[in-house]
Amino acid sequence: MTGTLRYAAVVLGLFAGARVGHATGYAAAFLEPGIGARGPGLGTAYAAIATGPEAIFWNPAGLVGARGIGLNATALPLSLDRMHNSLAAAVNVRGDMALGVAWVHAGVDDIEARTGSGTAAGSIDDAEDAFFVAVGASPSDGLCLGLSLKVIDQRLQVPGWRRAGARGHGLDVGMQYRLLQWLQLGAAVRNASGSVEWKVERSTVQTTITTDRLQRALVLGAGIRPRHGWLLTGEVTRTAGVQASFGAEWLANDLATFRAGVQGVPADDSTPQALSAGVSLRPMRNDALVFHYAIVTDQLGAGDRSVFGLSSRF
Repeated sequence: MTGTLRYAAVVLGLFAGARVGHATGYAAAFLEPGIGARGPGLGTAYAAIATGPEAIFWNPAGLVGARGIGLNATALPLSLDRMHNSLAAAVNVRGDMALGVAWVHAGVDDIEARTGSGTAAGSIDDAEDAFFVAVGASPSDGLCLGLSLKVIDQRLQVPGWRRAGARGHGLDVGMQYRLLQWLQLGAAVRNASGSVEWKVERSTVQTTITTDRLQRALVLGAGIRPRHGWLLTGEVTRTAGVQASFGAEWLANDLATFRAGVQGVPADDSTPQALSAGVSLRPMRNDALVFHYAIVTDQLGAGDRSVFGLSSRF
């Protein structure tokens, strides 16, 4: 069944290629698009200014930055019938303490599997989930700290295999600090610790167990508000290498906010450069109901991707 094994490897590679950002490292790569549409619209330069439910992924310290109850839903249709969706919620009623939970789901079904001779052997299905629990606190004026724990579960259905899947966990930590009224700094360590363990049972006597560490990413960023209604963001991320991202946002009026960004500077073979743009629309002229959209240009030959989001705060 070498052909089937090859197709299973292709399925895993599809999600590695679905990443909006850093294209190195493969364990839990389906998480790279993140949560929400604002971050991708800003070129992922978001760690310094992320607030509310989206902060659970980008920088859990930002949970404290938004009061009340926040909800966020995101849909990211991908090429080759892949899907990537998320739901997130955050609660901050005290002002100095906030909690958040999130669910990210990715998957692809009905990938045709064939043997080495080309004979159809059924279909391959892949489902990947991550569950987040996060907390943020503000121990002093201007300073916010946060951490986010994630549990990862992946299931791969392959003809001829009894069972295949991966389970793991990871820990993210973050900080945001308002240095001046117009300047906010942020730092985060994604996957400060964590790994996933793959277990493949091909028969009653053939079992393979492999452990992969989650790729650690150190993020340093800043958000600048040069004038009312304008926001400029910048971020440096260190994984296998060092790259920068930049974004800009303009609050046109109570109804609309526009943004644009670039990520992967300088570009290299492992992480191509991508441009992005986005918009948020508030039909009620407040945050009770907001529609979000972002488009990110193609990085790896799989087609430009659109991110659709809906958020509410009350």
